[in-house]
Formats: sequence, structure tokens, C-alpha cells
Amino acid sequence: MRKAILGGVVLGAALSLLSSSVWGGEKEVVEKKVAPEITLASSLNSPAKLSLAGARGKVVLLEFWATWCPPCRASIPHLQKLHDTYGKRGLLIISVTNEDEKTVQAFVKAHRMTFPVGIDDGDKTMTTYGIESIPTAFLIDRTGKVVWEGHTMALTEKEVEKALGSIKRL
Repeated sequence: MRKAILGGVVLGAALSLLSSSVWGGEKEVVEKKVAPEITLASSLNSPAKLSLAGARGKVVLLEFWATWCPPCRASIPHLQKLHDTYGKRGLLIISVTNEDEKTVQAFVKAHRMTFPVGIDDGDKTMTTYGIESIPTAFLIDRTGKVVWEGHTMALTEKEVEKALGSIKRL
């Protein structure tokens, strides 16, 4: 009986560690740092060049992803819903990938993604943000400070609402 209980505890702990490493979890950033500027070669679904400086006054969800990544693909409906729900209230989603533009363009069209997508310039932005796994997202407040980071699917509407309400609309 003791072996079964001990085995269950060990299995539970292992599954807990595995799920946090796969999902990456979420974390509210305690010490808010200014988000580094992004360096993109090009962008889709955006009339102007994407930059954090140009987005001041908006809340930015900066997400790193790839077309070949199953968890990234699974997060697209979540991102699209956030864009549709909060875009007019000041949320700007910038989804960054390091793949070639032709591949990304076909993928964006096929998946009906309407939020801005940036093509990283030689992995500069991914390196600057220390991206080790994807999808990874950063929620940046209206003043340019990172207020949340984690797995894209762990970002809740509550966190977005909190960031949108942090400063009155400019």
C-alpha cells in the first residue's frame, strides 16, 4: 500500500514538472523592465513598420512562434480572440517568427490570422528577448514595460484587462 501511495506521489510530481516545462507556465513580472525594441525584416497585416516605440500608448502582446510548432498553432484561435475582443481598446498583438516570409504569408492566409505578424531580422528579436522555447509571449503595458511573460495559452483575459486598465486611454 505504501509503495502505491509513494509511486502516486512521485508520478504526480513528475507530471507536474513535465507540464510546467512543456507549457512554460506563466509569471507575472515582479520587477517591471522596459521591453527592448524589436527588429523585424518585414511584417504582415500591418500598414506600417512594427515597432514598440510606434506602439507607445497601446498594450502590446509580443508573441514568438513558428508555423511548424503544434502548441503555436493551437494558440492562434486564442490570439485571434484577444485581437478581436481587445484590439479596439488598445491591445496590439505582434506575433514574431524567424521563418521565411513566403511560408509565413501562406500560413497566415490559410489560418485567417488578422493580427500583425513580424518576420524577425536574423533572429535579432528572439535573441534580445532570450527566447528558448515557443510559443512565448510578453505583455507590455502602455508605458513600454513588461508586466507578464509566459506561454501564450497561459495569458488570461484578466491579465489583458488589467494591463488595458493600467493607464487611462491616451
